[in-house]
Amino acid sequence: MADELRAKFELDFAVGSSEPLAAVREILERIDQSLEKLRQATNPFAELTEPVARATQATTRLNEAVTRTTTATEAAAEGVTALGGALNEIGEGATQAATGLGRMGAEAETAAAQVSTA
Repeated sequence: MADELRAKFELDFAVGSSEPLAAVREILERIDQSLEKLRQATNPFAELTEPVARATQATTRLNEAVTRTTTATEAAAEGVTALGGALNEIGEGATQAATGLGRMGAEAETAAAQVSTA
């Protein structure tokens, strides 16, 4: 306590009394309180509309994300469809090749049989 009094005395002696500053600070705090009451009186729904505005912004961002996701999903679906078509074409080609090889094998057997009988 003695240190506090000494510090206050030294401050008062060096700078002057801080009591006028404290009084000004109290007045400013009362002005701030009055301004806050005035804000609430002029726009009583501000506290209610701020959460709605934040929710609206969040919903807008969510809609944008869903739109981007939908676009990406559609692009992926197109890629899968194209891949499926290419795989079908490859399958058809493989079937035709297998059929051709089967015919060649049958013809080779027939030729071998003819050679052995001759």
